[in-house]
Amino acid sequence: MRRTISVWDSSSRTVVQYLVHPSEALVLSDDVLGYGRIGQVTRGSLYGRSCVAKIIDADKQSELLPLLQNEIGIYQGPLKHLQNQGVVELIDYGFIDDGNSFFLALSEVHSASQPSGSMPTVAADTAQQVLDQIHTTGILHGNISASNVLMQEVAGCWKAWFIDFGLSRKATSKEDYKEEVAQLRALFRQSLSSEGSGDV
Repeated sequence: MRRTISVWDSSSRTVVQYLVHPSEALVLSDDVLGYGRIGQVTRGSLYGRSCVAKIIDADKQSELLPLLQNEIGIYQGPLKHLQNQGVVELIDYGFIDDGNSFFLALSEVHSASQPSGSMPTVAADTAQQVLDQIHTTGILHGNISASNVLMQEVAGCWKAWFIDFGLSRKATSKEDYKEEVAQLRALFRQSLSSEGSGDV
């Protein structure tokens, strides 16, 4: 029987048991994609399957654990049916058998780029359609930014992917939805302005 660790989950207000995965199960590459609001983001593999992993030290970075727990709840709850359809797939999560490391393993979106002013209007429209689908579940993304929206052009068609749901929450009014849509549309306009001014 696999070992578990019990941790209080503030988002569900319950004690949750998380699996402890063997230390060799999660293999991280040297390709660190960034240090986001929720810990280090690195390419790697989990039980041989390629993934993008968010990983924290649950002791030293305990303030980040509730954000990861919230993200797990969002993926497993309201966004479960949207995984691989504009929302990346939650592959697995839990502790690593070193006692402290807690991780989320997510599917990777290949050959994607952030919103750009060089993209046609249909790209922004596609991204809004995905955000609208997220909103139909009753939640807000919570952190609309260029780094959390990934755009792909496949065979002349645009696809949009949203990532990083650690700050997601339930919407309280229709104005909440409108605000996020406005933030999303502004990303494309701001990118265009930045390119025109020579900023990177």
